[in-house]
Amino acid sequence: MKRIAGLIVIAALFVIGTGEARQQQEYSGNSEYSDNSGAFASSLAPYGEWVNTDFGSAWRPLHVDRHWRPYLYGRWAWTDYGWYWVSDEPFGWATFHYGRWTYDDYYGWIWVPGNTWGPSWVEWRYDDDYIGWAPLTPYAQFSFEAGIVWSNHWAAPVHYWNFLSCRRFTTARVSDYVEPVERARRIFGNTRGVEGIRTEHDRIINGGIDTRFVERRGNVRIPRVDVVDRKDASTERMIRDETRTRIETYRPNIQDLPRGGKEAQGDRPAVMPRRTETGRGDPRTGTGANMGEHGRIEPQRDALIERRNQARKFQEEEHARRQEQRMQNQQPTGRPERRMEQQERSGNQERRVQEQQQPRTQERQRVERGSQQSQRERGPVRAPQQQDGQRGRGRRPG
Repeated sequence: MKRIAGLIVIAALFVIGTGEARQQQEYSGNSEYSDNSGAFASSLAPYGEWVNTDFGSAWRPLHVDRHWRPYLYGRWAWTDYGWYWVSDEPFGWATFHYGRWTYDDYYGWIWVPGNTWGPSWVEWRYDDDYIGWAPLTPYAQFSFEAGIVWSNHWAAPVHYWNFLSCRRFTTARVSDYVEPVERARRIFGNTRGVEGIRTEHDRIINGGIDTRFVERRGNVRIPRVDVVDRKDASTERMIRDETRTRIETYRPNIQDLPRGGKEAQGDRPAVMPRRTETGRGDPRTGTGANMGEHGRIEPQRDALIERRNQARKFQEEEHARRQEQRMQNQQPTGRPERRMEQQERSGNQERRVQEQQQPRTQERQRVERGSQQSQRERGPVRAPQQQDGQRGRGRRPG
């Protein structure tokens, strides 16, 4: 039996290892997500840091709001490429038009670099009142021949989605009107998904929601906006003049991007060490796996550990409180002091009951004495005499 159990364990480990190897080969072999982090390293360095993840080298933003998520701070515009996301953030030209986003329980939102430019890499949901979008994850692989192909049965969780009223969809500041996550949970169940990304003449189009539907439900007119290339990687922007409205954006060929600093020598950008499930270190001293590359505590990881410790402490206190209450209910008597205290409490309760009943007893006795005295004054009660007709009833006349 021990030998059979050992063989089963070995077989299970082999299957798990094969699955992980297949997944790593799937992402490493896909040209869409080949390691091109060096091409973006110098441009994204001021706004975040690079970390090692299950998808390879990935970037995560720093100094953002705790409610931050992709495709939130900006606006939508209709262009020759379909729905174009015009970001208000300085790193938006790269992270919202190349690569994919996913949420990691350890690092938070992370961006996996990609080679292919697109107006926006999102999926859509809608109903008669709301329009929603969520970032595509690395499981969504793109090719000009097949479009978007999912590598597994992935479904974006609710907290991935941004929902907006139809009449607010074209607003200049989406973040001011997007629905909170609590309400998005109810909206999600009433909406239906729609395919968005397609290709036309070697051009990637994100059709998403039909413009006629948005105009009808939002009571607005949606103009077509031109997309104009610019040569520097500053924040993309929408400009209106007397003749037209245009979007100035930076969309280089990733293979032609210059690589400065260490990247010029063929080195990868500095990244944080890969997370491990064991050996997370001591969060109180900042030692061990919780430390960053430069000896500092990672804020998101430290907050996660603190929340887990608080939850564990609360559970322990609640369990101790319930255990003490259960013991009191099951064992009302204990030490002699406690028995004496309970007996005294019972005696006091009996005396209070007697004191409450004593006035009623005295009142009842007083009423009975008064009734007996009145009866003696009136004399004995005589039985009523029967009438003559009734007195002879039942006797035959003689």
